[in-house]
Amino acid sequence: MISLLRRCLWSRSAPEPVRFGALEPLEPRVLLSATPLQWEPLDEPGAGGRMDAIHVSPHDARRVLLGGDMLGIGRSTDGGDAWMPTSGLLSWEVGDFTSHPDRPNEVWAGTLSGPHRSIDGGQTWEPRRAGMPAPRFGEFTAPVETILYDLGSTARSRLLAFTGDHRDFSGNTTNQGRVYLSRNGGESWTLASTVVDGGNIVDAAYAGGSHEYLWTAVRDHGIYLSSNDGKAGTWTRRSSGLPTLGSGVHLSGVVAHPDRLGTAFATVAVDQGDQRLRTDPARADAGGVYRTTDRGRSWQKVEGGGSSSYWPSSFQHLDIGRDGATLYAVNDSWSSPRGVYKSADGGSGWQHVLSAANASGRMSEATPFGPGDTVDQWWVEIDPNDDDRVYTAGTHSALRSTDGGATWDDVTSDSAGGGLFRGTGYGGWVATNAQWNPYRPSVLVAQGLDSGHAMIADGDGSAWRVRQSGLPSYGGGQDVAFGGDGQTLFVGLGQQGFSERQVARSLDGGVSWSDLSVPAAVENAMVGSIHADPSDGNAVWAVMGGSLYRSDNALADPASVAWTRLDRFNGETVRDIEAAPNTGDDFFVATDGGVWKTTNGRDFAALGGPAGGEASALAVDPTDPAVVWAAVNNSFWGDFGVWRLDSGSGGGWQRMFTGDRGAAAWVRDLAVDPSDPQRVALVTNQNPFSGVSLATGVWLTEDGGQSWSQQNEGLRVLRGSTINFSPAGDRIAVGLNGGGFATASLPPATPQSFIGRSIRIQALNDGEYVTRTGGGAGPLQSTAASAGDAEVFEVVDAGDGFVALRASNGKYVAADLSNGRNGTLYADRTSVRGWEKFELVPSGPGRFGLLANANNRLVASESDGNQPLKARTDPGSLGAWEAFTLEIV
Repeated sequence: MISLLRRCLWSRSAPEPVRFGALEPLEPRVLLSATPLQWEPLDEPGAGGRMDAIHVSPHDARRVLLGGDMLGIGRSTDGGDAWMPTSGLLSWEVGDFTSHPDRPNEVWAGTLSGPHRSIDGGQTWEPRRAGMPAPRFGEFTAPVETILYDLGSTARSRLLAFTGDHRDFSGNTTNQGRVYLSRNGGESWTLASTVVDGGNIVDAAYAGGSHEYLWTAVRDHGIYLSSNDGKAGTWTRRSSGLPTLGSGVHLSGVVAHPDRLGTAFATVAVDQGDQRLRTDPARADAGGVYRTTDRGRSWQKVEGGGSSSYWPSSFQHLDIGRDGATLYAVNDSWSSPRGVYKSADGGSGWQHVLSAANASGRMSEATPFGPGDTVDQWWVEIDPNDDDRVYTAGTHSALRSTDGGATWDDVTSDSAGGGLFRGTGYGGWVATNAQWNPYRPSVLVAQGLDSGHAMIADGDGSAWRVRQSGLPSYGGGQDVAFGGDGQTLFVGLGQQGFSERQVARSLDGGVSWSDLSVPAAVENAMVGSIHADPSDGNAVWAVMGGSLYRSDNALADPASVAWTRLDRFNGETVRDIEAAPNTGDDFFVATDGGVWKTTNGRDFAALGGPAGGEASALAVDPTDPAVVWAAVNNSFWGDFGVWRLDSGSGGGWQRMFTGDRGAAAWVRDLAVDPSDPQRVALVTNQNPFSGVSLATGVWLTEDGGQSWSQQNEGLRVLRGSTINFSPAGDRIAVGLNGGGFATASLPPATPQSFIGRSIRIQALNDGEYVTRTGGGAGPLQSTAASAGDAEVFEVVDAGDGFVALRASNGKYVAADLSNGRNGTLYADRTSVRGWEKFELVPSGPGRFGLLANANNRLVASESDGNQPLKARTDPGSLGAWEAFTLEIV
């Protein structure tokens, strides 16, 4: 479906600009040594995005779903103790959930990409939007907030879908305010009615005890009631007593009493920081919980959340228990009345059961964020099986109470002791950066938006340090640079035009931080990339506000750190700085106009390269600092994709990722394996605001970019912002844009993987292919610059762990010991005996040695490749001359 959509979206044809030399078509190849990656959550604690949808199955209280504003869906089968990824969403902006009344495994999710159905309890999802407006690039054309079953339909095949979004992504949504009807269980839909044309339906519910009366809350318009199952012409506005909406005051939800037809509750939210409310105290006091007992003819405010000297109350969501008397509501005010409120008498009296004050103590020790951040609620959900069991979620944590709100625990984090924490699998961070410390390889630094700056994990990610002394509570982290001592760290901070701090420094491995002064011209600008000279801790470069700055006293007193603007790039916006490991003032810089290189950190030479994208990312070959890879994101009609340049060879740029243009246009970050420069990974990203995301996850090549494979098994979200290899090349980490962080191991291929396959053999020492010379009569040599028929060999199982190589002339390769040939390889044997048997010996990621059974020696290719391949090296001395890459034809 996604491929078909791409063809529809990009049906226009346009000439591709060839700016850096003619492009030769790449022959597609598959490398079997690219063992499919299995991604596992890095289990960072908490989340860095707005979690605002929770659903407990009415059939099984252990089954819980958790969603977010751009975070996809997490699934728990143990009541929230642990979370697992889900798959199948067209994009990851999630509304509300609805379980089938009779089938325990069937559940619906409203999303900005339309309704999705799961028939396996939420593990996998399928879009069901037939009959709704078709997808269009850059829009959400079928934004569904919630789906309701008509319980008056005995076959349970009649459903209603309400278009809108309780997070109000209204700038990119169309066709809001509608009700769609399905008579066949959601297989297809027709437009049933319009409540308010263009109005944002943020909630809907059947009135208690009825299958005819329907409530809807339309964000800036009011509460509407239908007396005839949502049919056209039956909606009546019922908002008397509610505050005037708009200009910072909005409806956020409506909930029906389970039994009483005329009773319902509405929540009203107020924009925090909206200065228009400062001059209108009545409107500033509008936020709260409202109740009607007469089918909406009149509403009364029953809870206002207390008072504040500055920030008004803002109630985002409410839920009601089976008994009709138990209610919970959440207030996300920026001030003291925030938190969770409970009523035990149907809304007449309320208790503040979760606040910053009562969250201190035991709970604050068990959650990685302070009480002020933990009590940041957007959603509340009562277990339909137990009114005393309730969940609430916000921007940082999801919490659970099993005793009616008296005590709470964090279901997105566990304490690991000593001020360290571990996640439980949800991983809702909007990731920006993930890097291993090259001088302390067991240490990973991960960063994201909101409070996700400088989260540090030791070892395998089972314990994280999150509360970092000296860092701001908000503003996000963008990049990290490491000093050569392994203890000095610099981070660049900021997000979305906001930066409480910009550059921070730690001298103790990230335990404590100091704010560094920055030039007045870029105060409050985001720091997008940062680089430190590992041999000179005072030398640091940072991209601030799109310009490159250098400090030569970065280890001085924080208030006296000075920066110099390096105005070298023809006025182009600077995006990224990248250097090879252990490299100081020799690095590359990406700008909107191309790539530049410096060898002294001050003077830069233009290298040309891709340009014109929203964001450019670089990666430097760790084994050859002259080789740089560049990617351009969000540049479909320009220099999209991935490019490679060997700046020391004098050659031009070569485009290396072109096979899937829909994917190549959205490459966000890339990395080169430090143990094998032929292995390169990239991650794609397309930010929200499109009904079908064009992000395609992670791609991997093991032949230097000539062929690529998608590697997404286990990823909950396919939008990604950062990808990096560990210093040893045995692991890879990816940061997802709304899905947290994940890691995968990179095991070498096994010899058995190649049996029965046709391969080409490439010598590591000179990069040439092994070929048959003299039409097959001559010895094998590694002299072929390109691969054809003479370079193809079939791997045959020779038994007892040995393989034989059958050349394309039908003859087997032998390590010939006769006639003074001394183990020289020939492809001239008609059967497999002792000399025709070889053992494949792993010699690194994607590489093997050939151990000849004839004389128990490794096959070697001499340094220039012009000598015949010969089995002559002791098995304990496997080096570059004895290493080969095996690739599947």
